[in-house]
Amino acid sequence: MKAALIVATLCAALPLSAWSQLKPLAPPPALPAELSQAEISKGMARIKSKIDVCAARSQAQGTVTVAVKVTGSGVVDEVKVKQTPDSALAACVVGAVQKAAFARTQKGGTFSYPFRF
Repeated sequence: MKAALIVATLCAALPLSAWSQLKPLAPPPALPAELSQAEISKGMARIKSKIDVCAARSQAQGTVTVAVKVTGSGVVDEVKVKQTPDSALAACVVGAVQKAAFARTQKGGTFSYPFRF
């Protein structure tokens, strides 16, 4: 009962002209359909320090290429190794990429990403 009294008091305190001047809230921004190249680069840049640790732990030289699947919420869903000079280095890279975070989208996205060591 007290809540109804408070609401009634607040409503009565504002004249009708004030209610008509209130601006409606802007709709939330529409999410992009899929990850853009720029958003992929941003997400991968956030794990650079983890990739640097992988490089420091390995003597392997070459490219580790991974296929990455990202959900619409920006979480990495799956990482598969497509190419690697060393399985231990690839395992480290996969672990790092699984911790990456990306911008939210409607559909998420899939992409391949090369890491050169």
